Amino acid sequence: MQVPPPRGLVVDWGGVVTQPLRECMADFAEQEGLDPAGVMASLTRHITGEHNPLQQLERGELTREDIEPWIADVFAEHGPRPEPRGIFERMFAPIRTNPDMIALMTSARSQGLRTGLLSNSWGDSYDRRNWQEAFDAVVISGDVGMRKPDREIFVHVLELIELEPHEVVYVDDEYPNVAAAQSYGLRAVHCDPHDPQRIDRITTALGWS
Repeated sequence: MQVPPPRGLVVDWGGVVTQPLRECMADFAEQEGLDPAGVMASLTRHITGEHNPLQQLERGELTREDIEPWIADVFAEHGPRPEPRGIFERMFAPIRTNPDMIALMTSARSQGLRTGLLSNSWGDSYDRRNWQEAFDAVVISGDVGMRKPDREIFVHVLELIELEPHEVVYVDDEYPNVAAAQSYGLRAVHCDPHDPQRIDRITTALGWS
């Protein structure tokens, strides 16, 4: 039996709609005199580990200001301890939106697909230009008290765009989130931000080619 084409497209923010977060974090680390590989290793450990302040930030249980001293201590394992105040703003200062991804979302929406943004947030460093044209729904983890890869945040965005999991293509650059989305029934696509064919792979998943 032929599988019907998707009716929705939901994407992650950092590393999908923007350039790779690793590049952003590497720029920050070098400016602060830190070891970039060590900084990324520490961030990955805390993002994927047990309950900790970074995950509490993603759920909106703590603010950036609450955990600035903690994250500065984490980074001090890899060089001089950064100035805590404003550390998140400095981390995300280099981040840039990929206009091709915004154009893809806008095109999908104009063709009748329901579109969404689903992002784990470390506070508000989002470039929200063109969001009204690109997204029917925006779910920021800190605003809703949930985070990926937990099932409830996927359920929430699906409810907002009024589609069933099997009707939606979901795109993320982190394998745990892709695996979670697949286990919940979404048509999940891993987006390597360095893959020059990534937009083609998404459009293929949408049945456009």
